[in-house]
Amino acid sequence: MKRSEGSSFMPGRYVFPGGRVDTEDRLLDYWLPRVDLAPSQMEARLGGSGLSSLQDVVGYAIAAVRETFEEAGVLLVRPSENSEREKSQPQPHQREEKGRFRVAVENSGFPIALSALRRWSHWITPKIRRRRYDTRFFLAPMPAEQQCRPDHQEAVAGIWMPPRDALLGNLRGEIPLSPPTLVTLKELLAFSDLDGLLHEAGQRPWGERRLPQLIPLREGALLLLPWDPCYGQHGKEVEWKVGREITAPEEPFSRLWFAGGIWRPIRI
Repeated sequence: MKRSEGSSFMPGRYVFPGGRVDTEDRLLDYWLPRVDLAPSQMEARLGGSGLSSLQDVVGYAIAAVRETFEEAGVLLVRPSENSEREKSQPQPHQREEKGRFRVAVENSGFPIALSALRRWSHWITPKIRRRRYDTRFFLAPMPAEQQCRPDHQEAVAGIWMPPRDALLGNLRGEIPLSPPTLVTLKELLAFSDLDGLLHEAGQRPWGERRLPQLIPLREGALLLLPWDPCYGQHGKEVEWKVGREITAPEEPFSRLWFAGGIWRPIRI
C-alpha cells in the first residue's frame, strides 16, 4: 500500500497504487503486441461489468500496470523461462517525463503480464461527493526479484504487510486506510495462502458495482456499504451507535464511521 499525500482523492491515507486511465493506456495498436494475452483472452479474463470494448479492457489493465510501476516501482512483465537476462529491479522515472513507462517495458524485453491480473472489485464514489471516480481493483502476485518502492511524489510512503496487521493499525490510528482499501483487506483475510487467493481471484467476476452511501454527521460521517440493511434509506432514518460496536478485523461489518481522520468498521 502507498500513503498518498498529494492526491485529492485520498489525501493522507494508505491506498493501493492506482490512478486514472490515460489516453495512451487505450492505444490498442501499441499495446496489443506488447502483452501476453490475446484480445479474446483479455476480454474473457478482465472484461465485464461495463467494460464493453477491448479498448476499455486494455485501458484499465494497462493503467493498473503503469500506475503500479510509477508509484510502487514494480513492473509486471513476464520473463521467458529460458531467459538468461540479468534480473534487476526496473527503475521508475519522473512522472512529468511522458513515455518512461513505455521505455521501461521496451527495455525489459518481455511482454506485459496481463495474465497476472485478476478482477477483484468495482467501486464508485458516493453520489454526495463533488469529485466522483469509477475504479476497478485488480489483484496480482508480486514479481520475483522486485521490491516495492514509493515514488515520493504522489506516494510519500509505502508499506508491505499482512492484511490483519494493516487493519489493526487502522483501528489504532497508525495506518489510516481508505474505505475501499479497508474493505478489500478484510476480504483478503478469508484466504490462508497465496495459492488459494489467486485461485479464487482467477474465477472471480467484477460483480455488482459498489456505490457506498455517505451520510454526513455533526462530527464525521457514516458510510453505508451496499450490503448494509439500511442502505438506500434517508440519513435521518439510519439508526446507529458508536463505541462498543467498533469491530475487530475478523468480524463482519457493513458500515464505516469516520471520526478523527480514521474510518472504522461498525457492527450493526
